[in-house]
Amino acid sequence: MGTLIRTNIKLAPETQFLIYPNPFPDVLRIIISKPGNELEIWFTDMSGRKTNRITRTVSAAGIQEIPVVGLAPGMYIIEISYGDRKTRETILKLPY
Repeated sequence: MGTLIRTNIKLAPETQFLIYPNPFPDVLRIIISKPGNELEIWFTDMSGRKTNRITRTVSAAGIQEIPVVGLAPGMYIIEISYGDRKTRETILKLPY
């Protein structure tokens, strides 16, 4: 299986974040274009149960590495709030 490497990614200020890779084994990466807000991430399993919540203050723009080693493999809906922006995506957590 190949590895996807992203370089020189520039996000428009209105976008504010990009989530990758999908699927992921144990670390999810979120690129933040503007620092200074609290990042809140909820993981919801396919039965609708919220399983994990992660929060952190983003002090610098760039890649935020989110370790999720305690998350069981499977499909999740990830909900991200950052400043006044919110997004929801379906992601796949792989076994390691």
